[in-house]
Order: sequence, then structure tokens, then C-alpha cells
Amino acid sequence: MSSKPGVERLSQSKFTTIAHRDHTILNPISSEKIDRVFALLDLPSGARVIDVGCGKAEMLVRLIERFGCTAIGVDTNPHFLAEARARAFDHGVAGQIELLEGDVTKMKLASETFDAALCVGATHAYGDLATTLKSLRGLVKTGGKVIVGDGL
Repeated sequence: MSSKPGVERLSQSKFTTIAHRDHTILNPISSEKIDRVFALLDLPSGARVIDVGCGKAEMLVRLIERFGCTAIGVDTNPHFLAEARARAFDHGVAGQIELLEGDVTKMKLASETFDAALCVGATHAYGDLATTLKSLRGLVKTGGKVIVGDGL
């Protein structure tokens, strides 16, 4: 890897894109476990959900299909987000999902406006697990749900 930050990020992004090219779920959880966890959410009508490190947005598409919610997905990988947009269109939920490219720590997201916040396999987006938990907790309404999966 190069010592130049921009070059290193591009190399990491390219590696991640290649390594996950055949995957729809880009985190270490099975499709069945995702469905079991989502069954516990019991989101209200009109719910808003955010997924930090959404990858190809498979989890958000499933949540929209299951609950009719609206969603925001955040990821730094433009290739994954392009696939996410195509997936949302193919599943007929493109109007219910907003996909944002960039560093979540630099985004202005309104506090306490989401019914659920997810970050599965992407706690590096906030730097570490503790910061991820604190940040996501600040995004959800009172009584909101936070789902975090951390492999470390």
C-alpha cells in the first residue's frame, strides 16, 4: 500500500469491491439470521431506518419489503452503492431508500429521527465499537432499536 492516504483508500476500496463481488450480504451474518433478527424489530408503520456501512443495501431492501419503511443507507464504496441502487429498483423500493456516499462521521444526520439504526460488519465507519454504539444511539428515537455486529 502507498503512504498517500488517497491512494491507500482507493486500493482498499478496489480490494473490497473485488472480494465481495459475488455477495449480496457484505457482512458476517447469514440470510436466515438476518430474517430472525428483523422479525424481532416490530417496526411501526412509517418507520425510518438507517444502515451505516450498508454495502449493497440488501438488509435495507429486506426491511422495506417487510415493514414498508423508508431508509437511508450510507457507504463509502461507490461500486456497492451502484449495485444497491439497482437492487432497490429491481425490488420496486427505489422510492423508499436514499443512498449516501461518504464518511458518516462527516454527515449531518438529524438526531433521534430513526426508529432503527444498523451497523453490521462496519463499525470501522465510526472508528470502534463504543463510538458506533454511542453514535447510533443518538440517531434513534426514544425506544428505537440499534443493531450492531462487530467481528472484533
